[in-house]
Amino acid sequence: DIKTADWSEHVAPFWPAVIRSALTLKGFISMLRA
Repeated sequence: DIKTADWSEHVAPFWPAVIRSALTLKGFISMLRA
């Protein structure tokens, strides 16, 4: 569980960027399909 907490602590700051890039990628793909 210490490993999980450590992992979460390191990854947490990146989540907004990850979500934003994922949404951007999804929007980009939908734009190509439109």
